[in-house]
Amino acid sequence: MEIRKVQKLGTSSLIVTLPKTWVNRLGIKPGDSVYLVEKERELRIVPFHSEGEFTVVIALEQDNLQDSLKLLRCAMQMGFSNIRIKSKSPISTEVEEAVRSVILSDRDFELNKVDPFTFDVVLVNKLSYEDVGAMIREAISLLEKSFSIILEAVESPVPDLVDKLEKIQELFEQRRLTRKHISRIIEGSRGDLIEERRVCTFISTSYNVCLGLNSIHRALVEVVKRTDPLNLVSTEDAESVRNVLSMFLNITWEIIGGLTNESIKRIESARGMINTLMKQLEEVLSKEMKNRSLRDALLLISNSLHYFDMLLNDIYCYIESKKLELLV
Repeated sequence: MEIRKVQKLGTSSLIVTLPKTWVNRLGIKPGDSVYLVEKERELRIVPFHSEGEFTVVIALEQDNLQDSLKLLRCAMQMGFSNIRIKSKSPISTEVEEAVRSVILSDRDFELNKVDPFTFDVVLVNKLSYEDVGAMIREAISLLEKSFSIILEAVESPVPDLVDKLEKIQELFEQRRLTRKHISRIIEGSRGDLIEERRVCTFISTSYNVCLGLNSIHRALVEVVKRTDPLNLVSTEDAESVRNVLSMFLNITWEIIGGLTNESIKRIESARGMINTLMKQLEEVLSKEMKNRSLRDALLLISNSLHYFDMLLNDIYCYIESKKLELLV
């Protein structure tokens, strides 16, 4: 927060200058319109953007196509909702197909041809703040489904085990929370300083949770693909794995419950469960386990617990921050 002096303009008007960094970041120019939003003792200034405005422009170099496509991917990944691609010469069929292939790789965008020289890339899947909790819960449900398949494979051979896990991984990739979603949601929350920081913390933490779950699942698939058949295990080892996976799922549900419901009690519960499972894993892994797949899977869970334990600090800060008030 900074303090600026109110100045007099003419005989009765009062003015205050806008911060240069803020103006430059949002691309505000002399003559542009802004919204003025009154809220008790506060006055918010919100940039006005017309529907036809395009956030970024990419100069398409058809002779150096790969660099242009890399830049397009970056703009999409960063969450720009409108990207205009312009070429100095008519865009050839081959180049158009190459651009379309990039767009088709991300189902959140669509490509519109404006004229022979111009394409517009538009973000059509604009997730809201409220959608994030549902995405995290869906990610945990997918992991839960995989754990169920793995536990079934421990009991007896499961036909096409790897194929089943890889199909679930495809769902993870299709429905994961990405940086472009984060950018869009944070951009829409600009205004109230505390609320903006809270949204940033919530979204970034949610992203890290989803990233962690996705990484765990991807690693589990690789473990199953490369090592021993899961059903070649002792009864004792099978029971240990069953208990660990069950408790890990309980922890993840508790973490998400704490985050989405802003519950300190559930976060403290999750931390206690993490400590308990860490000790349990330490004991299990200290024993000889002949099946390499199971041992690698348990090591993966153990490492993941440290990751989620660190995230609890961010969640705690997010929940406590609602007590903050701005000094005005």
